[in-house]
Amino acid sequence: PADDLKETTAFVSDFYQKQSTNPIQLKWSIPKSYFRMPKTIADYDLSGDLFKGGFNPEKAFSYVREAISQVDTSIDFTDASIIAVVVPPQVTRKQIGTFVAQAGEPSQEFRTNEKNIFNVLIMGGPAGDKNYELLNWTHETGHMFGLTDVRDTSDPTNQDSSDLGVFDLMNSMVAPELLAWQRFLLGVLNDDQVRCVAGSSITTHLLVPVEKITTDTKMVVVPVSKYKAIIVESRRNLGYDTSLGTLSEGAIIYTLDTTIPYRKSPLKIVSPTSA
Repeated sequence: PADDLKETTAFVSDFYQKQSTNPIQLKWSIPKSYFRMPKTIADYDLSGDLFKGGFNPEKAFSYVREAISQVDTSIDFTDASIIAVVVPPQVTRKQIGTFVAQAGEPSQEFRTNEKNIFNVLIMGGPAGDKNYELLNWTHETGHMFGLTDVRDTSDPTNQDSSDLGVFDLMNSMVAPELLAWQRFLLGVLNDDQVRCVAGSSITTHLLVPVEKITTDTKMVVVPVSKYKAIIVESRRNLGYDTSLGTLSEGAIIYTLDTTIPYRKSPLKIVSPTSA
C-alpha cells in the first residue's frame, strides 16, 4: 500500500505544506501489506454514487467498522487523528462509488482498542484522471482538518460552485489553492498577514499572492457587521493555480456571511466584468 499510495501521500503533504506560512508536516503511517476483508467488495454494497444518488452512509460506515475490527490487533492507533480505509488499484468506481470524508461529531466516533477516532476517509474507486484523483484526495483531507465544502451542496446530485467561481479547493478544482480566509481558519496564516480594516477612511495595502510562501500580508478583511465581511486577496497563475486564466488574476474580492448555514456557500465572489 505504501508504494501504491506514494504519489498520493507526497501530493497531499506538499499541498498543505505550501498553504502554510510556517513549516508543517503530515505524518502518514501505512502498513507493510494490505489486510484481507472477510467478504468481497460486492458484499458490502458500496457502489452507490453520492453525485448520482444511491449512496448509503450506514453501509459505508459499517464497512469502516469491519475494516477496523480486522486490523485493530495489528495497528496501534494511539497517535492517529485520521483513519483512511484504502483499497488496491484494481478496485473500480463501480465497486466503491463514493470517496467519503466523515468528520464526525460526538456519538459518531469510530472505536479502536487505543482510542475513539472521529475523522475517517473511505477511498473510492478511481473516478477520473490522475490529477483529478490527487486533488480529490487533497480536498477530502481538507475535511479532516475541519474545512467544509464552500459550494452549494444542498442537492448532492446537483452541486453548484458558481457563488465562489473557480477559486479554492473546497469549492472547485480549477484554481485549487486555498483562499487566504481558509488558511486563517486552519491556523496556517500568521495573524500579522491579515489586515483588519475598520472605519471609512481610505487606506492602501500591498498584498502578495496567496500562492507564495512568505510572511508578507496576504489578506485584507473589512467587517461590515457582526457576521459579515468583505475580503480581498491576490491570486496569480502560480503554485497550484496554474490553470488560472489571465482575466481571473489579480486582486479578488469576495464576501463572507457566517449566518449562511452549512451546505450553502458563505463565500461569494464579486466578479469584474472582465473575469
